[in-house]
Amino acid sequence: PPAEAGSGAPAAAARDDAETESSPVVPRANRRSADSASANGLQMPQDLPNEIYISPMYRMNDLNALTRLFQSIFHTKETSFLKMLTTPRAPEELADAAARAPGAKPPQVFCDVQRTSTSPLEYRLHLRVPDVSMEHVPCLIARRERKGKFSNSHYYVYLVDVLSATERRRSPADARADDSKVYVGKVRSQGFAGGEFVIYDNGFKPAGAKDSEPTSKDGKDVRYPVTSDQPRREVGAVVYSRNTGRRQPMAMRVLTPLPKGARNAAGDDAGPKCSMEALKNAVDAGDNAATLPLGCQMMKLVPPKWNDIGKVYQLAFEGRAACMSNKNVQLESTYQPGKPMLQVGKLNEAIFNMDHGLEMSTFVGFAVALTVFDQSSHWRQWML
Repeated sequence: PPAEAGSGAPAAAARDDAETESSPVVPRANRRSADSASANGLQMPQDLPNEIYISPMYRMNDLNALTRLFQSIFHTKETSFLKMLTTPRAPEELADAAARAPGAKPPQVFCDVQRTSTSPLEYRLHLRVPDVSMEHVPCLIARRERKGKFSNSHYYVYLVDVLSATERRRSPADARADDSKVYVGKVRSQGFAGGEFVIYDNGFKPAGAKDSEPTSKDGKDVRYPVTSDQPRREVGAVVYSRNTGRRQPMAMRVLTPLPKGARNAAGDDAGPKCSMEALKNAVDAGDNAATLPLGCQMMKLVPPKWNDIGKVYQLAFEGRAACMSNKNVQLESTYQPGKPMLQVGKLNEAIFNMDHGLEMSTFVGFAVALTVFDQSSHWRQWML
């Protein structure tokens, strides 16, 4: 069960206070029933993992079983792992939408993120196998590099080896790349403070783009093996800003694409451009959803409640967080106000949960989680 103030959690709080000035958020003790949790739009997994246990179907390289597992998790008939992990889906677009009861709560995706290396910094995203306690299937890897005059963070995201090999066999166009892993996209921080992040897809960097990576004569990026013939697109933007009070949690705004079926008919079929400029304009307009580009949704933090007894901020994570930490965040969307769209919670020193609704892709959710981890790192504590 989640830790309470006075039961070992204050030690974790002290560690996180050393990392950043913002106040850690305490997971509220789970004493409510599953019916109460369901009313809040959250689902309750049975267990909290202390270690990551890899499913036998992944170890045995059972690709047919893996494909069926991914299709059941994402409620789709798609066979490409890359598309399943990068495509948001509206409830009416799900493969089993017709069979779902009217008013039924949309399904969610439960993931666990493990920090597997600190030099270089590396995170691995694992999907939790439904109805099988504690089993996971690896799917994404993110590695960080420092670049630019401000040593900003660049996270490169790839499919894991087994999924990459399968994706190349199913999509011959991806076999042209020399790297063994299929490139999914990247997350790049910008500015001196590093409180702004841009999320890119797997397209190539166009000529003249302001970035610190080399390009070939035709303008394509040669730093990583792209898996698309199209120029890269901004598929997300994240902005952090510190609140006025020293002990208040920092503010956070995220701009991501809506599912295709939920976009305005006048939107771009290739996908909306969720740029940093568009997010800043919406924030300057007072978080006005009317100022967002067509086909985009803005997410902001679910405000935690102050506990006068424990002198801490608290959020109900419904059993998906176990430590006091500034990495415990919940985001709700303008697309579905009042419903948590993304949840990140700290389980132990190296494992974090990341749960999201299908209206957000797993890749974008993972990218946002990476910004949460990066933003709370020790080297930024004086820069915000």
